[in-house]
Amino acid sequence: MDIDRLNKLEIIDPHPLPPWRKEAFAEIELEPDRDTARERAASAKDTSDIVVYSDASGREGHLGAAIVTLNDNDQVTDSQQVQVGSIER
Repeated sequence: MDIDRLNKLEIIDPHPLPPWRKEAFAEIELEPDRDTARERAASAKDTSDIVVYSDASGREGHLGAAIVTLNDNDQVTDSQQVQVGSIER
């Protein structure tokens, strides 16, 4: 048996997502005010397994983006930050 040849084989997930399952990130909602945003965030947490919050901002001439996921106690379980680039085009 050639182990190197086996290592090059594609691994196919035997449990693919059903085609009728809702796509991740299919909905992105921007609320006009803080209170409405908080209400929607609480509702999303009650009806979803995972909720991802994102933000982007500019500072000192640079653009950045971040995401965070919280557990049921609103503690950060994962986060990422990235510098996107210069604000100038």
